[in-house]
Amino acid sequence: MEKTDSNLLPTMFRGSFSYKNDTINVIVIDNNILVKIQRVDQNVARIYFTNGQGNSIRIPAGMTLRDLTNNTNVPRIVAAGAESYMITWVMNYELRYNGGEVLNLDNQKQQSMRVPPEYATYIE
Repeated sequence: MEKTDSNLLPTMFRGSFSYKNDTINVIVIDNNILVKIQRVDQNVARIYFTNGQGNSIRIPAGMTLRDLTNNTNVPRIVAAGAESYMITWVMNYELRYNGGEVLNLDNQKQQSMRVPPEYATYIE
């Protein structure tokens, strides 16, 4: 797999991560570093790393996760036996590797409105 310089390429929408199901989202950094995002419960998830064989690895040197809402770095902890970052759906995050952007997680707190057809709706 060819590695690109993420400092030069804009990020693009690649789907979404849900706190409602057990799907694990994966981002391939290179053949030996995979970023995995896994739901812990309906409010918390963890970001952890594996090698190409699927074995957990330490968070690579040069990798940082920034809580953009509070403008702070997220600490590394050990969760489920692997060095991880813990995240919540409330905050916005940016994962960087050697200064280049790898992932942005944007809070999409919203609610759909269901209204019977006899009532009008509009936006002011």
